Amino acid sequence: MTLYKLSPEVPADNAEKLWDTTTSPRTLITAVFSILHPVTTELFSSGIGGLYGVTESLAAALAATDLTGYRLVPAAGRTSEFAEDPDTLAIPPVLYALNVYGRGGIDDIAKPQGLVLSQRAADFFCGRDQELAKTRREVDAEGWVVRRSIF
Repeated sequence: MTLYKLSPEVPADNAEKLWDTTTSPRTLITAVFSILHPVTTELFSSGIGGLYGVTESLAAALAATDLTGYRLVPAAGRTSEFAEDPDTLAIPPVLYALNVYGRGGIDDIAKPQGLVLSQRAADFFCGRDQELAKTRREVDAEGWVVRRSIF
């Protein structure tokens, strides 16, 4: 299985997570992204919070696929206290957290060292966002970049 890593933009400087600790393993219930810059892509990273967020349109498209290794969790966005121009910062009204639990090389979506995707998952995301496609790098199941010899 060929695997790829994508590096989405980081408009959030953090993500606060609420977990249900009565389950094993614990289950993410909701998240709040602290938005620092405008969200201009359907898939984004929260930086310090280590969580990926998706817009409503991407969530709907993902739900219509049979990709494995994730679940969508209701989330919200709020303006970061460090935002340069908080009055003009537009935050999408509906957001979801991409709760990734997959295993690299087995599931379509995993997170051992960043966002690791199967070829069909990478094709799905990159087909929707050409800027994201520019960050596509082949990796191994652990998320390390595969170096190919030119000889």
